[in-house]
Amino acid sequence: MLFTEKSVIENLASKALGIRDYEVIIKSFNNTNIYKDVEFQKKYNSFYRVRRNKEWQIKYYKFFEENKSNKNISIEKIMRCLYVETGKVELSFSSKMLATINPKKPIFDSVLSDYTNLKLKQISNKDNKLKNAIELYYQLEEWYDEYIKTDKAEKMIEVFDSILPSFKWIEPIKKIDFIIWGTYQT
Repeated sequence: MLFTEKSVIENLASKALGIRDYEVIIKSFNNTNIYKDVEFQKKYNSFYRVRRNKEWQIKYYKFFEENKSNKNISIEKIMRCLYVETGKVELSFSSKMLATINPKKPIFDSVLSDYTNLKLKQISNKDNKLKNAIELYYQLEEWYDEYIKTDKAEKMIEVFDSILPSFKWIEPIKKIDFIIWGTYQT
């Protein structure tokens, strides 16, 4: 292997951000049975920091497997179905599933919440909490629709592509997500 300054930087950056794990997830989920593939689940759980019990994971991966081919699935359908199955309002994990099925969709997590200042309301009624989470995701999509057009976003994508040229195939929204997540996490 030839070591150049660029290749070393790209390798270090891709490892630090977990981009190779992301690549494995994105390029393999359609070709495996997510519900049964324990190795895939381990990779996904590690990358997306899934810390739920086995019972929850069984329901999550079963639904994921049943819907992985539906590129038009909505956050609302994912969240409502997971809510029925698990009794939990899972915006972050629902958005991670959606963004795996359709990489043009954003992920909502605590880092993006802090960066965008989009916050879940503290609501005790679960039905209202679910509605709030779905609305918040649509606000995140609107935020990205506007943000992606800015000079700052263009510069982020340009920097990503210059440091990580092997990963130019990654969707612009995910490049921004990697930069925000890698730079702004607390």
